[in-house]
Order: sequence, then structure tokens, then C-alpha cells
Amino acid sequence: MYGVRGLNVFIELWSVAFCIMGIISALFLTRAESRYRSLLIAAFTEELLCAGGDAIAGIFRGAPGPLAWTATHVGNYVSFISAFLLVATSTFYLCNRIREEGGTIGTTWPNLVESLAILMCILTSAGLFYHIDEDNLYRRENLYWLMHAFIAGVNLINAVVIIKNRRSLRASTQGFLLLYALLPLIASLFQAFIYGLNFSLIACTLGLMAAFIELQAYSSNTLLQRTEELARSQLELSESRITSFVSLVRPQFLFETLDTIRDLCDTDATRTKQALDSFSSLLHANLDSLASDMLVPIAKELEHVRTYLELVGMAHEDRIRSRIIMPVQYFSVPPLSVQMLVEHAVTYSLTPKDAPGNITVCTGEAQREYWVSVVDDGIGFDVAQADDVTHVSLRNTRTRLAQMCGGSLSVTSSPKGGTTVMMHIPKLKRRTRLMRA
Repeated sequence: MYGVRGLNVFIELWSVAFCIMGIISALFLTRAESRYRSLLIAAFTEELLCAGGDAIAGIFRGAPGPLAWTATHVGNYVSFISAFLLVATSTFYLCNRIREEGGTIGTTWPNLVESLAILMCILTSAGLFYHIDEDNLYRRENLYWLMHAFIAGVNLINAVVIIKNRRSLRASTQGFLLLYALLPLIASLFQAFIYGLNFSLIACTLGLMAAFIELQAYSSNTLLQRTEELARSQLELSESRITSFVSLVRPQFLFETLDTIRDLCDTDATRTKQALDSFSSLLHANLDSLASDMLVPIAKELEHVRTYLELVGMAHEDRIRSRIIMPVQYFSVPPLSVQMLVEHAVTYSLTPKDAPGNITVCTGEAQREYWVSVVDDGIGFDVAQADDVTHVSLRNTRTRLAQMCGGSLSVTSSPKGGTTVMMHIPKLKRRTRLMRA
């Protein structure tokens, strides 16, 4: 076995080796690529059977004996059937990649290709594309051209679909997918008129290589994007945490608290000690939150809120009255989150008010979430006109809720009508059970 047939067998065995490596690689795809695992494994397996079947048929073609006859018949049959199935699998893969990149393509086309591939398999079984003669040699039939017309037509339309969706595809993705579609198209045209080297098999193998390289590039790009998003998210969370701390220990609050403690030194030693203890406890809690990425029990958070309100009440001569109602306490919140909302209420609703003001903090739960409300009867503000610079506490709390527990923040307020801010924390059953235990 020398010459063209020997070269074909060598190429086919090389393709088998490549497909085995492709199948093994597909088994270790990352989570970003896992949705393509089944399609890639199917494509590599079909290409392996196509190449392996043709190699076996090429080795035994023309040889005498029942073993050679069986190997030649089975090898050619498996090669043809696998080639048709590979066309359908390739189309499904291309359509999925295009959708993944934001392109628009329905399910009609891949389903039609699948139906036509099954029809081609039936025609192969009927012996309309080739036959093996009495000398155990492969011979083309008159309808052999139909096989290549099917393969060329499908790949041509696939190429048109890729070009039609080019604006949704990255340049590298478009280039590799076009290779995936056009190489088998060009090869099938050669194969229909030139008998010799297995151009179609070479092209399909190269096309699979192009698709696999494109998927690896896509995976690397996706991993890079997710790494950047995670880094950006961590940076935003750190900035939010630091901003929260700075907000809570702003100079005005520090000066008011220290002035209160100084005045108490001359009048009430017991309250002075109480104020110092509260101030120390609050600073410790705020500093600890800077180094923590963990949620804290709502009871612990509201204890810090109570300490903060005690200090504010001392500084403003009890012009601010507060209540904390906690009927539900088996859930957690980002540290300082409720405290920031209370601080916002004190700063923007109650302190500017001429008359004494009230603030109520309450917890509750619904079917799918826990909630914490901070309600005041202060001067309020226009929510539509609220900017992130003035109301930085609301922005930071909203960011931390979203990043740390998937929660959200809703604000209802109107000038002179008071303000209600609600934190919404999605329920996590496992966390709830652990806390109750």
C-alpha cells in the first residue's frame, strides 16, 4: 500500500490522533465553555469515525478474504454516515456560537440540516452513493455528486449565516468560524470532481482545529473579562466600605460627639463613661467592617445602630427619638448597611428639622426575602432629584447589598413628607437554617 492511498491512510490516522486529543481536551473545558462540551465531543467523535473508517477501508481495499471484505464495507459505511452526522453537528455548533455572541438565528435551519443528514444516511444505506465491487474495490455511484452537493450547500449557507451576523461577532471569531465552514465547502467541491487525496477529510480536520482554537480564544477572553469584572467589583466594594467608614466618622460627627463628651465631664460622670464606651464600641465596629467581606447578623448590626443613635441623641439634646423593632432576626446584612441608612436619615431628614424628629428601624420578612426599613418623619427630599454625591450613603448601601448578598434598596420620600428606605435581602435557606441552629 503505497502512493496516494498510503498518503490518505497516513492523513486519516493523523486525524484520528488529533480527534482523540480533541475529545480529551473537551472533557476538561471550563465552566464558560461547558455548554459546548457535548457538541465538541460529538464532532470530534464523528470526525474520528469518519477518518478511522476511511483508513480501515483504505488499508483493506482490494485485499482478498472475508475479513478484508467486512473491513472495507464497514469502514466505508461508517465513514459516510459519520460525515453526514458531522455536518449536522457542525451546523448546531456554529448556530450556538453565533447566538452566544449576540447574533440572531432561529432553530429552523439546524433542524432542517439534521433532517437532511438523516436522509443522506438512508440513501447511503440504500447504496446510492458508492458500492464495493467483486474485487473489494470502492466505486462511486451516479448519485455520488449529491453527497458533496449536500455538504457544500450546507457549508455555503453556514458561511452566509456567519457573514450575515458579522456585526455581532468579533473579528477573530468570525475568521475562525468562516474557516470552519468554508474549508469543508471548498474541499467537497474538489472531492466531487477529483479522485485521489481525501480533501474533505483534511478540510474537516483543519476546520475542527479552527473551531477548537476559536473556542479556546473565546474562553481566554471570557476568563479575562470575568477576572476584570471581579477585580472591579472588589475595588468598588472596598471603596464603598472605606467611603462608608469615612461617612460615619466624618469630622462633624466626631466633633459633635467629642463636644458632648467634654460637656458631660463637668455635669455627669456616669453619662460621660457611657458616651465614651459607646463611642469606642462604634469606632471598633466600623474599623472591623473594613477588613470583613462577610455578612453580619441583623441583631449585631442593629446593636451598632442603637449605639450610634445614643451618641446622636446626646449630641442633639434628645431632639431625635428612635425605636428599633426586631421581630425577625434570623438573617444577615452587609456590615454598616443599616447604620448608613440611619445616618442618612439623621443628616438629611431629622437634623435640619425645627421640631424633634422620630426614626424607626424595623425588620420583617416576605415569602422570598427579608427586609429592613428605616422610616423618619423629617423634611424628606425629592428622590428624582437625589444625586449620588449628596446621598452617597444610599449609593454605597445599594452597591454593597447587590455585591454581597444580591439584595436591593428602595427609597420613598417627598419634601416635608418624611422618608422610608427599605433594604431587600433575598432568602437563602441554608444560611437561615445555620443561624437558627
